[in-house]
Amino acid sequence: MVYSVIMKNIIDYLKQPFPYYHKNWLIVAAPTVWIFLLTYILEPLGLSSITYKLKVVIIITLITTISAIIVVYIFPRIFKKFYNPENWKIYKLLSYGLFISSLSIPATTYYVYSIYLKECPNIIHTRTELMFFWFPIAWFIAIVPTLIIFIQVKQTWATEKQDEAITSSEISCIEETEEREDIISITINAREKLEIIPQDFLYAEAQGNYVIIFYIDNNEVRRKSSRATISNMTEILCKHFSIARCHRTYIVNTSYICNIRSQSQTYTLTLTKTNAEIPVSRSYLKTIKSLVTLQLPENTLAHSSQRACDE
Repeated sequence: MVYSVIMKNIIDYLKQPFPYYHKNWLIVAAPTVWIFLLTYILEPLGLSSITYKLKVVIIITLITTISAIIVVYIFPRIFKKFYNPENWKIYKLLSYGLFISSLSIPATTYYVYSIYLKECPNIIHTRTELMFFWFPIAWFIAIVPTLIIFIQVKQTWATEKQDEAITSSEISCIEETEEREDIISITINAREKLEIIPQDFLYAEAQGNYVIIFYIDNNEVRRKSSRATISNMTEILCKHFSIARCHRTYIVNTSYICNIRSQSQTYTLTLTKTNAEIPVSRSYLKTIKSLVTLQLPENTLAHSSQRACDE
């Protein structure tokens, strides 16, 4: 009972989705380096008694490298469904070690056995017996490079997820900041504030100790009076690209300008959404025209603006 539960947990874990982040060159390099070091230092398979040990080690390593290249680069072209990155699992990544060792053992056995026949002609085991004896040993040896690759992928995945979380948090903060900056907040009185987006602001007019704010709400033009100076209102409103001072007593949203009329050295603005005519001082005229031109780059001001006014 306990054994079946453990096996079920292991199988469930191996079937978990896993990121396809591994580097193919690492899957080839890890077993290559591992087999070279293992065979050269520990001298398994009776290598200590074989002449030209280094040559044998290099050939065994080369067999491992070729097997890894086949598994990494050729298998995915043949078994496309199994190696589909969108359906990648833990067991599929771990299978690299099993496939590489299984592919390299027959060739390694054939080569090493031929060496044995030359240097130990009285060998008592057949080639097949040695091959099946070496299979479980090779699978066990393959655990080390497979774990290296598994840990590397997992760390890369964790780092990327952390970076995504940080980036997402930064973007969220930026969006919240931008959202706050895009809201125009005007104090009407001690108990009331007017909050609108820049696109809903039409114009402001100074009248005595008050500034009258004209804005759009539910497609209707509304007005609010704020006890403030036009200079104070300029600081609040003119931070936004399309809003500019046009007269000593007026601030206008240039995106609503549909006509600039000149008459007897005076200039007047006509806005959509309202019949009001807004005076323009000569000192502000260049700025107003520049803002309107930037928003209507492909049209002449008179024709395109007049059409907007007619609509």
